[in-house]
Amino acid sequence: YLELELADWKDNRMYRLGVIDHGQFSFIDNHHADWPVALITNPKHALFAMPHRENLESIIDSTHIRILAFSTAPIKSVSARINNEKWIQCQHIEGPLFVARWNSSKYLHGIHQIKTRVIDELNREKEITQPFSLDGSRLAFKILARFILMFDATKIFAIAFGIIVIITVIP
Repeated sequence: YLELELADWKDNRMYRLGVIDHGQFSFIDNHHADWPVALITNPKHALFAMPHRENLESIIDSTHIRILAFSTAPIKSVSARINNEKWIQCQHIEGPLFVARWNSSKYLHGIHQIKTRVIDELNREKEITQPFSLDGSRLAFKILARFILMFDATKIFAIAFGIIVIITVIP
């Protein structure tokens, strides 16, 4: 399972948009009043893949890139591209859902980049880039983030306390 912290609302005015799309959980963290909002739901972000909880085959078998786009003004255009290929215009399906056809077999090996651009009628623009993988390749969190998430604070403080006691007792 993923256990990911979100910056707090009080100081940073951040919120998380989470979506389950064909059994794949995707999310994005946004600043309040930062429009438009875009979330790529298919293909899923490689850093947040949960191979033992989600079915990777549903992404491989999919025929469309799926993007959710929201704004306070109507959405004018949504486009996507993979690995710096040409931009593909997405079609509006219903509500915030936009899709574009893709051939997933072109991206079966390694980690690839998908980028989406959303423009609303007030000409506000949002670009989102995320890595994805269809062969189970995974990205890792950065070293400092991994260390902070994985260390046992209780043991660290107990060891530090013991060292301080020894230093103060032995003159």
